[in-house]
Amino acid sequence: MLTLIENSLMREGILDIHTLKRQGYSDQKIARELDIHCNTIMKYPENPNRLFTA
Repeated sequence: MLTLIENSLMREGILDIHTLKRQGYSDQKIARELDIHCNTIMKYPENPNRLFTA
């Protein structure tokens, strides 16, 4: 189970991905900016709110 801090950081990172996508960044450029693998970016749905609703 994720701690509250880990969950908060994960949420922030996901929102960063979606913010950069809306700004027109490519998946590769987002990956470079956030220092994550580009395949990670494709794991998340287009609407970040779907990740945080029950």
